[in-house]
Amino acid sequence: CYDNMLFDITKADSVQALPNLVGDWQATGESAKILKKEVPAVKSHGAHTEFTSTSIEYNFTEQQGRLLKGTKVSENRTEKFVCAIGFDNKSIRCTDEDGLQEGQLVSDNEIIMYYHQIDDDISVINQAKLTKKP
Repeated sequence: CYDNMLFDITKADSVQALPNLVGDWQATGESAKILKKEVPAVKSHGAHTEFTSTSIEYNFTEQQGRLLKGTKVSENRTEKFVCAIGFDNKSIRCTDEDGLQEGQLVSDNEIIMYYHQIDDDISVINQAKLTKKP
């Protein structure tokens, strides 16, 4: 039973080329936040308001097979992240220093991401469209 599943995953990998995401990507998005304290101590890529727009640069610096690492930078902060491309070659899941992301690889130049963060000061949901820079 497991041998057939492994064969199916390997077969799927050989049919679809693994996407190469290394490079610079620009993300534009929007966030909704629950502010649990009047002035959250947590660093954020966007303003500490209930609704805000975001602009973040993602730099995928290294890819080894399905695994990636990089940094994301906004005018407010810089943080590291790691990701895994799904076995379907169309999904991606990431974690940064304090939150989780999941998304879809729409094309070679576009990713849709959803970010989730929950801590003592703030809870955040963000959706963003990442476009690969030339």
